Amino acid sequence: MLGLLDEQGHEKQRGFTSFRKHVLEAAIEQINATTDLRIDCHLEKHGRAVFYLAFTVKSQALPVLLPAAGADAQLLP
Repeated sequence: MLGLLDEQGHEKQRGFTSFRKHVLEAAIEQINATTDLRIDCHLEKHGRAVFYLAFTVKSQALPVLLPAAGADAQLLP
């Protein structure tokens, strides 16, 4: 489901950088774009290794499409 394994069951995401780019950041962007949540991720490193991930979840207002007089519609924040 996360795209971590190929068709034969072998790992596609060998390192954390690949996991972060293809899975973690993609999921955060999709959640931020389609829901009323705003998710931020902070990496805590010890040396070169990632020690833990800290997620901040906040509520955000979704843009509302209001009908306008005529054919044009306005997008309000």
